[in-house]
Amino acid sequence: MNTLQRDIKKFMLLALYKASDQAINDDTLRQLVRSAFSHVAIREAELSRIITELKDSGLFVGTDHPVMGMMWNLSFTGSREAKLLQ
Repeated sequence: MNTLQRDIKKFMLLALYKASDQAINDDTLRQLVRSAFSHVAIREAELSRIITELKDSGLFVGTDHPVMGMMWNLSFTGSREAKLLQ
């Protein structure tokens, strides 16, 4: 994993942590990353891979909402990890 990928993962963890247990829509999370890393061209596939890695490692929990689409929140482990990053 390169430095940019680590920075994006940290950013996503902290963004969800700052949301105070409010789930964030997938599109909103991706837009937040693109805004924060506007100096870098991030492919959609790269963001999908990073989100999948966070989910597979047990840090993210996703819920497919019937109206809002995929909603992301931190797992207990993800909350603990994000708290350490502050």
